[in-house]
Amino acid sequence: GTMMTFANEPPVILLDDVMSELDVARRRQLLDFLSRNRIQTFITGADDSLFDKSSEFAVFGVENAVINPR
Repeated sequence: GTMMTFANEPPVILLDDVMSELDVARRRQLLDFLSRNRIQTFITGADDSLFDKSSEFAVFGVENAVINPR
């Protein structure tokens, strides 16, 4: 079979609960880096207070298996 390669495609990054592991400055650095480089990223977390509400990132909540924008 033929394997498809996406060498010229930007990565999609999945980060699971990374915000709770970082201090405020490093959270900001991470989000700035992702934004500046336009990297599509999915970040999960149980505490939405760790996410900057004023950022250009879309934030979604999942409750009872329903996804809602926040």
